[in-house]
Amino acid sequence: MNQMENDFRIFNRNPVYLKVFIVEPILVSCIDKTLFADIYTYVQRVSPNITKSEVKEHLFYLVSSSFIDYNGKNKTYYISQNGIDLLDIVYSQRNIREVDYSSLTLKVG
Repeated sequence: MNQMENDFRIFNRNPVYLKVFIVEPILVSCIDKTLFADIYTYVQRVSPNITKSEVKEHLFYLVSSSFIDYNGKNKTYYISQNGIDLLDIVYSQRNIREVDYSSLTLKVG
């Protein structure tokens, strides 16, 4: 069991809804290989009220759903092709629709 699984104790296969306003900056910050501290710093610049546990939870599900890859040896995260595709969908939906960005969710699991 890896550290993220320990933090959340159970990874269950029921769908989970992630907040897009947290997912998008996580994906952007992982375009270059990055450490968790850098991801958290970037997300906090975009949304100052986000907690470390919210970022960890979103990152956990993004890794588990193959949107982000994790290199345990270097403890770095990087966006996968699926993550790039997801980021493209987020940007196109944001441009096409006039919706409240803070209310958008992503169903994973």
